[in-house]
Amino acid sequence: MPQVRYKIYSLSASALMAYAQGGAESGYAFTLNAKATEKCKVLSSLHEQQDCALLFQTMCVLRGDNYQLPMEDTLISDLSDVICYVDSSNIFDRSAAQNRHAVRQKKAESMFRPEGIVLDFGTGPCRYLAFERSNSMSCKAQLSFVREDIYEPLRRRIMLDMKIGSC
Repeated sequence: MPQVRYKIYSLSASALMAYAQGGAESGYAFTLNAKATEKCKVLSSLHEQQDCALLFQTMCVLRGDNYQLPMEDTLISDLSDVICYVDSSNIFDRSAAQNRHAVRQKKAESMFRPEGIVLDFGTGPCRYLAFERSNSMSCKAQLSFVREDIYEPLRRRIMLDMKIGSC
């Protein structure tokens, strides 16, 4: 069976916070140009992810329902400006009793707002919205962000087009 991997960048939430604009009352906004986005990439990361349902479904949104996985070992870069992972380790596991940690947590929470964050992976600025995370991502304090134009069709695919109300 071929090994398919995807180029997905991992960003540091701590580095992203250096670019936060605004204040605690109104929330913080994140608008990063290509140079700033590059500085937020986690240097120790391979920026490669093995194939999974989320990445395959994202490729189907981009390339159509007839998308087929390659038949040989491949690194696919099509998603490198569509999905990114944000590493929030050492942010929410700190006591907010210290003002420094409380401010960092407020900034991090602002990334989850419906306005999302603006990043530029070299193809121009795009808005990214907080998306899903797996159990292993939760354990590693990671969250995926998806480009705004892909968010809704991907969410519908992942949710099997079901509308879930209050439980």
